[in-house]
Amino acid sequence: LENTNVKNVVDDAGGRKQALYRQYFISGSANSTNNQLFGINIINNAKDVSIPVSINDNYLLASGDVLNIKTWNTIYSGEESSTLLSIQVSKTGTIFIPSIGSFYANNKTIGSLQNEILGEGKKKLKYFNVELTLEKLREVSVFVTGEVNRPGQVLTTPYNNILNILNKAEGVTSKASLRNIKILRGNQEI
Repeated sequence: LENTNVKNVVDDAGGRKQALYRQYFISGSANSTNNQLFGINIINNAKDVSIPVSINDNYLLASGDVLNIKTWNTIYSGEESSTLLSIQVSKTGTIFIPSIGSFYANNKTIGSLQNEILGEGKKKLKYFNVELTLEKLREVSVFVTGEVNRPGQVLTTPYNNILNILNKAEGVTSKASLRNIKILRGNQEI
């Protein structure tokens, strides 16, 4: 619509300019027959979009998190070995590493747990080293109610935001108000 005015666009019935006018001006107006809630396409059309998650050093481990644990050591007989384990934090908040022991991981950072395992491993094995990385974030249960297409329980990670959760609830209905979303933890509004 460059170098034209709206009068010329309207006067060009059936032409290309008229089609552009309808596409950009009429379809977005409040009088349009296709009157959709502003922003609904952002939520409803972004299904199954995987957002990469980068956790920080302050992330606290909890039941359901899966850790990759790589250990290197020399057993007292002089034999060297390395092991890569994939261990899920149990419901009781613990992990078990063969030849090293059991560790309470709940509410600890990866760094503090790694230091604890390193200290214990050095007591039991010669030249012990360990590296921990987070393989998979735990899933938490969120209950979604209101004007969503699939109300009920949604499983998500602690790093997902409200848009991710609404996507998992298959989007919002045409009656929804995106200005009145409440997030509750227990009975407290956040």
